[in-house]
Amino acid sequence: MKYNKEFVERLSIGTVDYDEIIVPALRASLESVRGKKILDLGCGNGRYSRLFARLGAQVMGIDKNKNQLDLAIEREHVDRLGIDYKSGDIRSLGIGRDSYDVVLLMFVLVDTSTAAAVKDFISVASEILKRGGLLVIADLHPHNINRHNDIENVTPKGEYSYFDNGAEASSRTWLNDGTAVSFCPNYHYRLDFILNTLAEGGFCLRKFVEPEYRTAFPTHMLVLARNDKTEPH
Repeated sequence: MKYNKEFVERLSIGTVDYDEIIVPALRASLESVRGKKILDLGCGNGRYSRLFARLGAQVMGIDKNKNQLDLAIEREHVDRLGIDYKSGDIRSLGIGRDSYDVVLLMFVLVDTSTAAAVKDFISVASEILKRGGLLVIADLHPHNINRHNDIENVTPKGEYSYFDNGAEASSRTWLNDGTAVSFCPNYHYRLDFILNTLAEGGFCLRKFVEPEYRTAFPTHMLVLARNDKTEPH
């Protein structure tokens, strides 16, 4: 089962995509976050929360999976980075409007089972971000489906194709120790759906990054979008 205790412990070894693809892309694309308030929405085991806290940000991490969050909290007790972790659904936690400079959705879309839920995440991000605040999305590239590679293989379930928005899939991800884990289920969303959902949610694209790494096609993507609210809440 995805995110059971054994799976979470294996995942804590670290993945190739984090160290070799996503973190370098973030460092090359982001301005300084020192002193910024950041919400890591769907923080998992806290690896992105820790990354941004070490860069000087004030970070809150939220996740609904107890096994993931327990590991994040355990690490915080050791690292003492000042990260505030909370369990639960974002709408039940009373997060104030216009209260964050940056919201992270790091491999959240691929874990979201419906297009309606994806749109809801974008809507929530818009609500809690300040005007001009930044939404950062890192995820599997939608074009990385049925393309064999040694970073992360994505295989749709049944007869689904790239054009089937919300298609159920599984992905096999390589860890830093040379072994691999499988995420099942994952969910596939078309690139036009993702970008159009951001536009409809009041976001303006600042940067779209397709990191190059050992493959002839992009396996991952990084999206930076500015919250262009027309009116203050």
